[in-house]
Amino acid sequence: QNPKGPSSIGLRMPQAVVTILDDDDPGCLSFAKEEVQCSEDCGHCDVLIKRTKGCTARVACDYRTDAITAVPGTDYKPVEGTLEFAPGECQKTISIPILDNGRYELEESVMLTLLNPQGGVTLEV
Repeated sequence: QNPKGPSSIGLRMPQAVVTILDDDDPGCLSFAKEEVQCSEDCGHCDVLIKRTKGCTARVACDYRTDAITAVPGTDYKPVEGTLEFAPGECQKTISIPILDNGRYELEESVMLTLLNPQGGVTLEV
């Protein structure tokens, strides 16, 4: 008599566990990467903001840049505003204009901050 499938001859079948996550929560907003690098001649630096742990509601948060070692208006154009997520949106991008002043300089840094969460969303560090 012929075997009737792999289990009858001692072979294991590939298996995977599927976990269904609760996404009824407005979620958490955070940076996809805590540090982003760009070259001075790139024109702009895009920073990805991700939404996790739920995405059913319309939510928002404010953002702003602050100088660390880069000089506003000389090395970058300061940005601030409100980032809005529609229901189902899981990521957004904030673009920081980078100004090439044509001089040799050491690396310079700008701080981008998320603040004032709205619509029940939380900010995650």
